[in-house]
Amino acid sequence: MSIMRAVQNAASGVKAAEIAMGVVANGFAKLQTYGGKVNWVEVGSMGSQTVLSPGASTETGANGVGAQLGLGVTVKAVHKDMTQGAIQESDSPFHMAIHGAGFFQFIRPDGRVVFSRKGLCRLDRSRNIVNSDGYILAPGIQIPEGYEEVSISQDGQISVKMPGQNEMQNVGQIELARFIEPRALGEEGDYYVANSESGEPEIGTPDSGGRGLLKSHFLEACNGSAIKLMGDMIQAQRNHGQCLAIIKKADEMLDAQTRIVS
Repeated sequence: MSIMRAVQNAASGVKAAEIAMGVVANGFAKLQTYGGKVNWVEVGSMGSQTVLSPGASTETGANGVGAQLGLGVTVKAVHKDMTQGAIQESDSPFHMAIHGAGFFQFIRPDGRVVFSRKGLCRLDRSRNIVNSDGYILAPGIQIPEGYEEVSISQDGQISVKMPGQNEMQNVGQIELARFIEPRALGEEGDYYVANSESGEPEIGTPDSGGRGLLKSHFLEACNGSAIKLMGDMIQAQRNHGQCLAIIKKADEMLDAQTRIVS
């Protein structure tokens, strides 16, 4: 292997470590979010160069094991960790957490539907259930004016108690989306978008068809672990430093060769 090949291999390791550090940094930032999901980096080999084929005859006439030299590494993918985050109690019935699989559906002002695990909702001035960005919670539920009490069941039924009534009356049904491969969903800020790899959303009520329970008065925290992220950060830092050290040593070797030749 030439010295320049060693530099190229080490440089690929530096690039992979920098991407890994960026993913870790984003994970630490997401720890402050509700419904946030951290990511992790898959690093793989870029392949190898065959210098001597396995089974080739050697100087002694025997079959050798061959020689293949690595060509460095590359980031194969940045995977989403879609495991459940901790469920934390909240003070509003419109704050909701999904215990299990599924996503809330929100309707953007342009009519496009996006998906999220963040159930931090409220009522707007028209008494629609919306999130912090003002996106309407699909399929679009309006709470009657003057209600005294509201309740959201584990299967997503919304009931209210009106003045002068003893019984709660149903005013709507929350629906959740699930995907064949949620880890393949695209990301747009706090939201996920469907694509060909994730599959189309399968819409249904909570606690049905593999969808999780809906928990009113609760919010789902980010699923990241500060301890795990710290370990990933240290690993990325070490890999980065070791690859830079190789580049430095290779430069010293090239300089020594130049002096000898000249």
